[in-house]
Amino acid sequence: MVATAMVALALTTGPFSGISADNLLDTPSLKMDIIWQADAVALAALSKGARVVEEEDRQILLTEAGFTLTIAQELPEGKYRLEMECSAPNRGTDSFYVAVDGKRMSQIVVLRVGEFGRTAAMLPVQGAGAHAFEVTLREAPGSKIVGASLSRTTVTTARAPILSELRTQHPRLLLTPERLAELRETYATDAYAKVYVLPGKMRKLYPYRKGKRNGGIYRGLGDQILGYLLEPDPAKLAEIITWLEMATTYGDVGVDLDAEYFMEGIALGYDWLYDELPEDLRKRLGVRIAELCEQLYAASLAGKTGGGHSFQQNHYWFAHLSLALGAGALVNDHPQADEWLAWAWDRFERIAVTFSPDGGFHEGPSYWDFSMPTLYIYTDIYEHLTGLRVPAMDQGLKGQAAFRMHHILPGL
Repeated sequence: MVATAMVALALTTGPFSGISADNLLDTPSLKMDIIWQADAVALAALSKGARVVEEEDRQILLTEAGFTLTIAQELPEGKYRLEMECSAPNRGTDSFYVAVDGKRMSQIVVLRVGEFGRTAAMLPVQGAGAHAFEVTLREAPGSKIVGASLSRTTVTTARAPILSELRTQHPRLLLTPERLAELRETYATDAYAKVYVLPGKMRKLYPYRKGKRNGGIYRGLGDQILGYLLEPDPAKLAEIITWLEMATTYGDVGVDLDAEYFMEGIALGYDWLYDELPEDLRKRLGVRIAELCEQLYAASLAGKTGGGHSFQQNHYWFAHLSLALGAGALVNDHPQADEWLAWAWDRFERIAVTFSPDGGFHEGPSYWDFSMPTLYIYTDIYEHLTGLRVPAMDQGLKGQAAFRMHHILPGL
């Protein structure tokens, strides 16, 4: 059975990603058009605090104190990949800051130590016109650059990332209007009472704390919203709205676990309460969701979200579920939501085609409880929003019960 599943896996191609188990790192859905490139000599003309040196029969730009590289271009709005071939002599010199039009990005450029290699940052450009990218030292000087290029990136797929009938429907993430009506009829029955009770009081809400993990308290907000939807109460709605108002003031939550915790609460709030939120709050909440989607998307394109390129690492699942939830909530309300969602499906399909066909979970039973619910949510919204079955993953998902039971009752 496992051998058959592995053969099926090898033959499966993701409908959004265009990849199979044989070409996992290819990106056929990602189009990159190089619009500018420069060698060390050309970069020197655009820099201060740097000089060209000869090393191993080639010219290299050596950074010195005060190094700044400024790349000015006329560009259309879009997402751009700044790629550099570079090296750092040690860990105290191995990173750059990057700014776009004077605004420093949260994403940094990390260099290889002791050898030359390519590194990149994904950078947003808002509005067509003249734009400037600035690269500066984050640490000590001494890093070396061979060359750099700037490419415009777009995600293209052969199909829409969401069914046409769902584009204007809310809720659509995990719930539908029909499913909600069913839950309202049945949740209070004896059968449901054995597995579900309404959530208790909401936790204390904290303002954003710089330098701390902030998203965690929002992860349970969906439970509270579901409780309200099952038993509507104006006081409960007012409390939830207070939480969502606070969310619009939150700063950076990163592109890893904390991002998913935060996004899970605010994306479900946006989707499930779409017609009950004050219009002004819904717009501001949509802006905050879009900001986080943009940050996650840029980091993912550069391979710098939680989990990097490790498709079976739980941090990878969390980071890209966050993108899928946010984009799925914003479809029809934000012009980039379809592109974000298509990329979230591209990433998910790489998880699916590398998932263990026998149900074994390589991070073990302790992480199973933490990680697998995330993957179940990701699977559910993929199948519901696209109308497709998850590729190459059915056998592995079916094996989860046996995997878990082997740890509870070994040898059963």
